[in-house]
Amino acid sequence: MYSQRYGGEHQFHNITYSAGMLYRCHRWIDLSTNVGVAWRAPHVNELYSSGLHHGAGTYDLGDETLQSETGIKWLTSFAYKHPKLSLNVDMYLQWIKNYIYDYPTGEVRTLFSGVYPIFQYTQADAFFRGVDLEARLPLIKWHRLSDHELSYELKSSVVFANEMQTKRYFPFIPAPRVSQQLKWNVDRNGRLLRNFTVGIGHTFVAKQTRFEPSQELVSTTPDAYHLFEANIGTTLKIGDQQTLGIRVSAENLLNTEYKEYTNRFRYYAHDLGRNVFVRLNYNF
Repeated sequence: MYSQRYGGEHQFHNITYSAGMLYRCHRWIDLSTNVGVAWRAPHVNELYSSGLHHGAGTYDLGDETLQSETGIKWLTSFAYKHPKLSLNVDMYLQWIKNYIYDYPTGEVRTLFSGVYPIFQYTQADAFFRGVDLEARLPLIKWHRLSDHELSYELKSSVVFANEMQTKRYFPFIPAPRVSQQLKWNVDRNGRLLRNFTVGIGHTFVAKQTRFEPSQELVSTTPDAYHLFEANIGTTLKIGDQQTLGIRVSAENLLNTEYKEYTNRFRYYAHDLGRNVFVRLNYNF
């Protein structure tokens, strides 16, 4: 295959359209629903891959007979926006014809750099369903020399996906997760400081139990894990128009050993440990 030219010519075409409705049933509450049809042509690597994927540590094989994906998605949303609580819930169902994905074949390819598992691109009719939730709750708010606010934020997502015909679960579908953050924000327009923010956060990722062992490189999935983070930031006024934003963040504070199910390097190593970084943003 090396030094040989290969490929082909493909033409894909389809139409995309959607229809939706919004109903305000209360001054704080909105209900909306949307049905849309979309499509995606197979990417060139899904059609013609035949070699080592250096970013994933796998040997990928494409399939030039792949057809374009066509999906129907029904999204229903509930939004509650009140000064004391903000809540948004999105629920969706999605049917995808010819869903494209790759899976480990159980075979390996030996190269000069090592031995790599073979992943083959294929497609099947899929049924996705899930829920996304976001909430924000102001806990304390007071005004003196500046606006102070202590707030709680929550994000959560759950998605399931399986083949329509065999009911098998697809590989590399994210596990359920919940993220929450407690944030203290000071909004002011002083001579030196413009604003000040401190936050602490926690993320929980569950063990993925909805998987098909025959389409996995290993027969088990990573355990559930908890991650903690913190950040502090402010904006300094340097001149009439210039500002300097400073933010210090720390992720995985407890240096937890964990593996993310959707990260293919989990086959070889744990995910990122404690990570501390400083971000500077100068506006002029």
